This record gives sequence, structure tokens and C-alpha cells, in this order.
Amino acid sequence: MGNSSGKQQQSSTPVLDALREHGEKFADDFTIVQVNEAYQAERGPRGEGLIHEAALHHDQSLEVLLLRLDNINVNAIDGDGHPPLWYAMKARSESNFSTLVRYGAHFSTTPLPPQTAAYNKDEIAQEVKGQPYNYEKLEIPLDDEGYVFSFPSDHPPSEIKQFFDRHGVVVIRDVITSEDADATVDEVWTHLERSHPELKRNEPWTWNNWASLARIGILGNMPILYPQCVRNRQSPRVYDAFRSVFGKEDLIMSCERIGMMRPTRNVRVKQNEDPRDVPEWKTLSEWLHWDMNPWTGLNSTAFFGPGQYAENNAHKILKTQGILALVDCRSDDGGFHTVPGFNRHLAGWANNNMDVKPTSETPLQTSYQVPEADPMRHDIQRMPIRKGSLLIWDSRMPHGSFPNDSERFRVVQYMKMADAQDPAFLPWAVDGILPSQEEGFTLSNLGAKLFGLEKW
Repeated sequence: MGNSSGKQQQSSTPVLDALREHGEKFADDFTIVQVNEAYQAERGPRGEGLIHEAALHHDQSLEVLLLRLDNINVNAIDGDGHPPLWYAMKARSESNFSTLVRYGAHFSTTPLPPQTAAYNKDEIAQEVKGQPYNYEKLEIPLDDEGYVFSFPSDHPPSEIKQFFDRHGVVVIRDVITSEDADATVDEVWTHLERSHPELKRNEPWTWNNWASLARIGILGNMPILYPQCVRNRQSPRVYDAFRSVFGKEDLIMSCERIGMMRPTRNVRVKQNEDPRDVPEWKTLSEWLHWDMNPWTGLNSTAFFGPGQYAENNAHKILKTQGILALVDCRSDDGGFHTVPGFNRHLAGWANNNMDVKPTSETPLQTSYQVPEADPMRHDIQRMPIRKGSLLIWDSRMPHGSFPNDSERFRVVQYMKMADAQDPAFLPWAVDGILPSQEEGFTLSNLGAKLFGLEKW
């Protein structure tokens, strides 16, 4: 785990010795008591080293055993100054990464205050109480080629913000070049082929071996931090687009996933057979949800560091999400859909729909499905966007995706920015997690601020 020069000698325990010897083949035949003893032995000379070793060596069985312990610190900083999630990310271990995140892991190297004590999942936001529900259908026009209306990247920010505030969603085109989009798609395939060695980009009969979360068109649950992917996140035009909708300069950027939908028409799914349609590869067709609690305003902090939950209220402070199109995303290629203008009506909807508020949600739940019978579903609009375009939406918007029904891939890069002064969010990135100069990446001055490595 990094250069051990000048550091205390690694301690030895049965569990840790087996882990070091066998790596990812480590047998999980140790009892929880033995793991606990090993963990306690580790705490003295090397801090919380055992959980870091598990993350680094792809050992999910040991990781889960450790995380079940009451006194484990999932965000412990080791002698190298890194939390466990740092090692799972560097090792590109999606299973370990997802497990750590599920137990509350983040990248922040500063201790966070207690979270759940100050947040009450049953307390209705003041912005919701008594709010009337006056929703009316609103549509966004399409252009002559069937893409949703968009602004050029140099359009006056005030007009972009005005459109965004009214519709809850806006598209800004040409925020990255076609060449940069192609380079990003190449990195996506490289990631897929590395993480799934049986999958080959030019051999469609191998595409059954797909990444997790295929049913919602997302490539797994781990951020993809290849050089071009990160360059896109520090793109001045991407920043300018988000700056337009926020109306302020000091923002922070998430680091997150890729969305990719396989083609479902005319695909050679078996090497020695003729191409055929593959409806079983289609994603969910009626997926419409919020990544926030409509009643309390609690918004997802995924791919940011979590801040103060008691101050996390999307009804009060703007939260955004976005997708960057890496290919032309036509209407039949699958893609993003939403209910235009609903950002201005969510508080009223929540007040008017107290009867559908779940009674068994987890304390910090931030994913809610729109009820199947809700009339807003009749007003869902598809949002086809051109390659190189950035689509930004207000987190109060019900949104989702519709399935691919074409012979082409749909590929997008998820990204979102937050107000750097919003107490709900902390920067995601930490020093050493982004690609290096040896990998062809140079952190810009803007990027350093967006990733939270420098102050605004």
C-alpha cells in the first residue's frame, strides 16, 4: 500500500498474513471473532490498515466481515493518508467500491459530523407545507432533425438560466469536440474490456457479458476516471454551462459513471448466426423517479462527499444533474426523458400526495419512483441530444430513461455540479485519485477548484 519506507513495520495476524499471501483468492473461513482480533491488533501500529488491505486486494468477503463490526471506521485514514475507498478506486474493484459506499464510505480526509441525528425523515420541508399543486403540461420544441431545442455554448447565460428555471432542464451543445467525445468512447470500451475480459468491442456476440446495472443503462456503480473522462469534467464550456444555470462561479464537480445502452436491433448475438433483434437487452421502459425525497427535500449526494444532511434541501438550494452525449442520441437510440417544468411544481405535488409518501423508507433514502398511476406520466417527453451536448436538469425533475430500439449504441457521461457553498455537499476527489501526468492528464487551474483540491 504505497511506499513503506520510513513507516512502522507491518504487523502480522493470521487473517492479514493470509490476505497478503493469497490476495483476491483469500478464503473467508475465519470467524468474526478472529477477524475482530486481527482488526484490533492492526489498530495499534498501523491505524485501520486491515480494511485498507481488503479494499486494495479485491477481498470483498473480508471487507464485508469487517464492515459488520460495530467499531469499524469505514472512512479511516491510513498511514499514507488515504481512506479505504481510495484503494478500491485505485484497484478498479467495483464490488469492493460498491460495498464500501453502501456502508457510508467517502473520499474526504476530514472527519464528518454526525449525520442522522440532525435529520428527521418524517419532517416535511417548510417549502412543501401548504403549497398548492397547479401543474400544467409544458413541452420543449424539437428542431428540424428531431433533437430537443438547445443553446449554443456561447449563448448569453441569463437566457440559458431563464429557460432552465422555467423548464427545469436545458441543453447546451458543443461543450466538447467530436474528437474528445470519440476519445471518451474509446476509454469507455477500454474500461469495459479491462473489467470484463470476455467482452470485446468489435465482437457483438460477447456483449451478453455486460456490466452491472444494465437494466437502467448504466455501466456499473464505480466512477470511470480515465484521462479524457476527467478532462471533460474540467472543460471550460461544461463549467460555463453549469455556471449559467447556477448564476454563480464557485462550483464543485462530481466524479461518476458512464451510461451505455446496447443496440437491440440487427445484432449478431451468435458468431455463426445471422443478426437478429435482442429485446432482452432493452432497459426499463417506464422508469421515472427522483434522486431526492420530494417531501423533505433530502437530495442524493452520490459521487460527492456527503455534507450536512440536516442542511440538504433541494427545495431550498438548487441541486443539478447532467449527461454529456458522447454520440448522437436520437429518439430511437434510447435516452433521457422527463416532465418539462415540473421543477416548479414538485413542492405542491409533495403536499398534495402525502398519502403516497412511503412509511418504511430508510432514514437517508433519496430514490423515489413516481407512482404508476400518476397523471404526470402522460406528459413524459423524450430528450434526444446531439453528440457533444450537455443536458442539465434540476434534481426536482422526475426523470429516467427509455430503452434503445436501434442498431446504435447510446453512450453518455454522467456529471453534475453543486454550489461550493452548499453545506449538503463536499468535493468528491482527493489528491492522488485523478489520472496522472504519466497517463496523459494535466489538472487545470479550473479543474483543481472544481474537484475541490484548491479553494475558490
